[in-house]
Parts: sequence; structure tokens; C-alpha cells
Amino acid sequence: MERQKHGFIFEDYIINEYNLTKEIKYTGIYDAYTKDGIPVQIKLEKYNSDIEMADIFRNSQVNSDFILIVGFWSEDKNNIVEQRIVYFTKETYLSFFNYELLKEFESFLKEMTNDYSDDIKWKSQIALFKKEWQQKTLNFIRPRFKRDHKKQKRIQCAINNKDFHDYINQVGEYTWE
Repeated sequence: MERQKHGFIFEDYIINEYNLTKEIKYTGIYDAYTKDGIPVQIKLEKYNSDIEMADIFRNSQVNSDFILIVGFWSEDKNNIVEQRIVYFTKETYLSFFNYELLKEFESFLKEMTNDYSDDIKWKSQIALFKKEWQQKTLNFIRPRFKRDHKKQKRIQCAINNKDFHDYINQVGEYTWE
């Protein structure tokens, strides 16, 4: 939780700055809402890092257009050196996912254990999944496979930093009216 503290501080700053309504559910896909009800996701990342978007399955089920606000810090987590805002339509965002592969991911997670004996199977299968994802999607949003030998076994996702900035340069930055 301590690692995320600076993210919560940034989130509160953005909510106050843009007069947003904070989401009350901790695990909700969105962090806040505009006065018009448009959902907002707020992220804080190290400068030049990928944008961590959390659970891939939850992200693949967005149910509306939304605004993504990303702050980038450098040297110190309180030193925000860049802030970017982009508006995603539901259709555009969902087009970044391959639902057949996501079904395979779900099945794989169910059959995989956290035992050391599954380490080789885990590594070889995720290498294949990553290659297949790259071939069958725009690879804008990328899976991040997480597993340990205790309880963690999940798939997060992230947006490549360069792709994120290229996308904003292509579609334009969102501006508040």
C-alpha cells in the first residue's frame, strides 16, 4: 500500500483539479466521474514508463467511453513532469483486445498452479501468449502475466509508453470544456 500512496495523492489532486466525483469502490474500473457522468481513470507512472492499467479482464469489459489521465513523475514521485489526457470511445478501447485469446488466458489461469513444478509450463506458455497477442491485436494494450509461489496468479495489462504518446499525437489530447 505504501508503494501506491503517491498514486492516491495524485488521484486526489486530479479529482480536485477537475472537480470530479470520486468512485467509492476501491476495485472499480474507474477512479472518478465528470459532472456529466463520464468515467475517468487516473494513473501515475514514472517518466517514460508504460501505463499500468490493472486487470486485463476488467479492462476488456469497459462499458462506456472514458477519459484517461496519466501523470508522469521524475526523480521524486511528487515531481510530476508531464500530464496527458486522452478520451477513449468504448468501441476504440475494446478493439485493443482479442476475446478469443482472453478466453484462453482464463482457461490457462484456472489450470495453472502456483507450485514450482508449473514454472516451466508458465514461462513457456506466456511466451507463446505474448507472441500470439502481438500477432492478433494492435498490441496497444499488452498483457502482463503475474504469478508467484503463494497466491498471486493473474493477468494485468499495460499500454506501451511510446504507443500511448503516439496515440495522443494521432487523435489529439482531450481538453476540458
